[in-house]
Amino acid sequence: MLTTLDGMRAVARELERRARDAHLAGDSAGAARHLHAMKQLGAANREPEVPQLVDLVGKTIAERADAVLSELTGPEAGGGAQP
Repeated sequence: MLTTLDGMRAVARELERRARDAHLAGDSAGAARHLHAMKQLGAANREPEVPQLVDLVGKTIAERADAVLSELTGPEAGGGAQP
């Protein structure tokens, strides 16, 4: 199972890297697509039938995708912290 978790984390890191690269290149839509895929990866591993450790990793990946999106869009685009 640890190999699977390492793979999930590696895919999430790569998606985040590609989102950041797309953002730096001015491709906001591409960045959003990568972060959406990252969030889907996390959500897909948050099912009731998965082991708790996998669920926690999935939750962390999905939350990280939201945090990066907020960071990249900033408060001026409505991506800042919500009250």
